[in-house]
Amino acid sequence: MRNDILGIVFSNINDSLLPQLTEERCLGSVPFGGRYRLVDFALSNLVSAGVSNVGIITRSNYRSLMDHIKSGKQWDLARKEGGVFFISPYAFGNGVYQNRLEALMGAEGYIRSANKKYVVFTDCNYVCNINIEELVDFHEQSGANITFAYTSGECPDTNHGKLAFTKIASDGKVEEMQLLSKGDVADHSINVFVASTEFILATLSHAKSHALTSIERDVIMRNADKMSVYGYKVKSQVLNIDSVMSYFDASMQLLKPGTQNDIFGYDHPVLTKVRDEMPAKYGMNAKVKNSLIADGCIIEGEVENCILFREVKVAAETKISNCIVMQGSEIDKNVNLAYCIIDKNCSISQAPFLNGSPSYPLYIKKGSTI
Repeated sequence: MRNDILGIVFSNINDSLLPQLTEERCLGSVPFGGRYRLVDFALSNLVSAGVSNVGIITRSNYRSLMDHIKSGKQWDLARKEGGVFFISPYAFGNGVYQNRLEALMGAEGYIRSANKKYVVFTDCNYVCNINIEELVDFHEQSGANITFAYTSGECPDTNHGKLAFTKIASDGKVEEMQLLSKGDVADHSINVFVASTEFILATLSHAKSHALTSIERDVIMRNADKMSVYGYKVKSQVLNIDSVMSYFDASMQLLKPGTQNDIFGYDHPVLTKVRDEMPAKYGMNAKVKNSLIADGCIIEGEVENCILFREVKVAAETKISNCIVMQGSEIDKNVNLAYCIIDKNCSISQAPFLNGSPSYPLYIKKGSTI
């Protein structure tokens, strides 16, 4: 493991892609997979590489994120030196940051004081198991200025174009790149990248003096002929989350054993906040098929192709299928649900049928009573 890496996590940068789920929380604290938050995957990837100093850049609605992470003990980040640090949402100068570069300008002092050789940056809208140590080793050996982790497939939505690599040499050097729109098929960045601290600080100084706003457009693409950009292909499956629909699809992918093994690898386990709950309880007439059931659930009805978070209750004579039900929600008797995303602490009793569709799941807001 390496001890010369600083981790920077952007917890809010993609909130606008999932407006329903991020109305009362940041993207990093969106629940996922029955017991996790999206930030868990970014933190776990960093910690598995030996990173012991992680800065989390916040912007808004981050109270639940702070409650989830607290001192960072679950990720072995409750340390006398280093550990986890929440970086305020203020940009260089006055006001809340408006883009990634401004966010980094606000974090410049933290990056400088950490005194690490390399900085790894990661967003929270990708679920994957990345070997960060291997990524940094590859970057170091290549002599690149900056190295992006990338995957192949359809480009996700980013509101401003996705950085794609249209020509990559056999050694990983990016020879051609462009910003592509959602749905274009290409090798594209997953917003995990590494650079030396020296390069990052020089880039921020240049960005300030020239009023630059975009890392991809103003820093990388505008200076592609002057810097060495490399790509590192992620070996594991990558689940992209850029909309409520893709969140639903990514969650349903976890019901496949192959995806589970790929995402929750034994070599790099996904860590999260531990809660002491009783095991799930199943009634005499309960029927559960192909579902992820968290601890503390009480199941008396039928559950198929679902993900149930902690302390969910499903009453008898009720059937739910292809649903995501978050923590503390209760489904009463004689209710039928299909293709729904039910947020935390909802109560559903007077709605015999609530059906979304495979292409448009129905979202029930946090704390709703129906």
